[in-house]
Amino acid sequence: YFESVLNAKVPTMTSDTAPSGKVLYGSVKGANYAWQAFDGNDNTLWAGDTATTNYIGYKFTSPVSIGKFYRKGLIEDSGYSNYWRYRVEYSDDGTNWTSIGSSTQFTNKEQTVNVPNGYGSHLYWRLYLDGSKGNYSTTYNTYTIQFWGRKDV
Repeated sequence: YFESVLNAKVPTMTSDTAPSGKVLYGSVKGANYAWQAFDGNDNTLWAGDTATTNYIGYKFTSPVSIGKFYRKGLIEDSGYSNYWRYRVEYSDDGTNWTSIGSSTQFTNKEQTVNVPNGYGSHLYWRLYLDGSKGNYSTTYNTYTIQFWGRKDV
């Protein structure tokens, strides 16, 4: 039922904007750039820091309906792994975001999640990450992330 279709799968990125679309992110820790989570190489990663807003996503070249996403990574947060949470969000303008459901706990370090049908096609899609717990800091290390569009059937 879910397939990668034309303009509905993030291409293998070599920068924030190449070869097409645009990688979205809230922060970068060190030289671990967000586009590296979309480069197809599990030896590179994006590291986001809780000091600022944390999200990673993609602006497609045309609106798409997301059917699923995949994330491989880990979250280092001083032992509070039960607070590793995310929510899927979409936007048509990159400023005003709508969440799909509530914040959900990551179940493991490698996860594929189906996105419920009925949210329509949008230009921007992202995972908003929330892993902070009190005074403990969190680093979001994402080695690979991918969004797939839903093929109309």
